Amino acid sequence: GRYSDAASATMGTTREQNFVFAPRTAEQWMAMFSR
Repeated sequence: GRYSDAASATMGTTREQNFVFAPRTAEQWMAMFSR
């Protein structure tokens, strides 16, 4: 789906930054890709 592709690409590219960039809740995560 739409979020799967975005999440996959983002996680694959910014895997190292994930520790700093990772949102605390799923809602925040979805809100970022909602734009």
